[in-house]
Amino acid sequence: MQPNNSEILRGIVANLEELVVPQIEGAHAESAVQNIVMLLEHVILRLGAEGKILAIDNLEKRAVLAEIAEALGATPGGEFVGSGTGLLSSLAAIEAAGPYVEMDALKRENESLCGITNDWILHIHGARSRVGEKVFDELRAPLRAQLRAQMDREAVLVAPIDRARIFEDKDA
Repeated sequence: MQPNNSEILRGIVANLEELVVPQIEGAHAESAVQNIVMLLEHVILRLGAEGKILAIDNLEKRAVLAEIAEALGATPGGEFVGSGTGLLSSLAAIEAAGPYVEMDALKRENESLCGITNDWILHIHGARSRVGEKVFDELRAPLRAQLRAQMDREAVLVAPIDRARIFEDKDA
C-alpha cells in the first residue's frame, strides 16, 4: 500500500510546517500547531515501535504467568492449592496474537509479490492468443480474484473519507 501510515503522517507534518505555520498569526495558534506537529511525530514513532514492544511484552507476561502458575503448586501451607491450574486456564483462554511482523518487512514482501504478480499478468496476457481463451481464463481467474479481494480489504481504509470535504470549493 502506498503511501503507508507513517508517510501519510509525515506528509501532514510537512504541510503544516511548510504551508500553515508561516501563515499563522498569534502565539496561541502557533503553539497549537506546534503541539499538533509534536503529537503527529509521536504517533509516527509509535507506529514503528508499538507493535514490537507489545509483542515482546505479551511474550514476557505469558512466560512470567506460566512460571508463577508452576510455582503456585509448590507453595507451603496450601494457600494457593489449585490456583496454578486456574491461572493456566485463564492464560490459555487469552488468544495469542502471534509473532509481530514489522510493517517494513511486510511492505517489502508485498512490493516483491506485487512485482511478480504484475510480471505474470503481463506474461499471461501476452500468451493469450497462443494458449487459447479457456486456458487464459483459467490462469487469469485466480489473479483477478486476489486483486478483487485486495481492493475489498483496502476499501475500508478509504471508504470513511468524506469526499465532499475533500473536493468542496474552498473559495465558494
